[in-house]
Amino acid sequence: MNNLRYYAPEDVLNSIVVDSQGLIFGRLSEVKYERNEVYLIVDIIVETRRRVIDYNELKKRYPEITWVRDDELKSLAKQMDITIPYREIIEKVPIRKGSVPLSEVVGIDKKAYFDIQKLEFRYDSIILLSSAREARYRGIKMVNREYKHPDQICDKIVISTNAELLGKVETVVIGPREPGIRLKPYVSKGEILWLSYINTLKKEFNELASILSDKIDPYKNSRIPLERISEIKKLINIGKWGTRVLDILKENIVLEREPTKDIPWSKIKKIGDVIIVEADEYR
Repeated sequence: MNNLRYYAPEDVLNSIVVDSQGLIFGRLSEVKYERNEVYLIVDIIVETRRRVIDYNELKKRYPEITWVRDDELKSLAKQMDITIPYREIIEKVPIRKGSVPLSEVVGIDKKAYFDIQKLEFRYDSIILLSSAREARYRGIKMVNREYKHPDQICDKIVISTNAELLGKVETVVIGPREPGIRLKPYVSKGEILWLSYINTLKKEFNELASILSDKIDPYKNSRIPLERISEIKKLINIGKWGTRVLDILKENIVLEREPTKDIPWSKIKKIGDVIIVEADEYR
């Protein structure tokens, strides 16, 4: 089945742009419309180091100096014959990588998943190209699909040849005649075990348990859809109670896990920054 999903440009900004060899060309920063073509503008993020005045250290050394602008401080330092302390910061700066005509796009996909550690919904989104743009950029003729150790491919994103996001590699598995990869599917559904959470809170945070019970009755709402996680986090007011209450919340979330998918190695087309597999139904 062809991936004919369509998206508003703003819904897929920052998507990973992957070439036909499974190599990441960059991320989508904007879409430009010209008379005869639509172009994807792709950026990469580079880290730059820059020296800035360390005002905290300056205040420790010279408490008599009040805040001034950088240029004023340099002039003042000469007058007072003092050394200005500096510190190095790392900034992430977007750099224009290039533009890609929309005619090169095989497909676009976006999948939501729940990040249990951050207690929030996040998204992976990809744009698959028909050309080997990044491979040419790196001077690579062709990306192979030779056997890899699990450490080399675990957590890589896996997509199909029609640009469907399938999941991330959990591990390498073995089967008849060949190995394969096992996927961790995208999980975005689940429940908050509200009654269990409130009962657990009572042991350490009885006041909070009482406040939350008044807001959402745990006996009428023993389980709450995971979609309400943002509302629940606001009610908890972590600033007052600390991160322990969120740790307890994590222990009382049940995710609806889909069956794992195993893909034979012979179905793998490319193993690059992203793994591309044949569009198929997997066991």
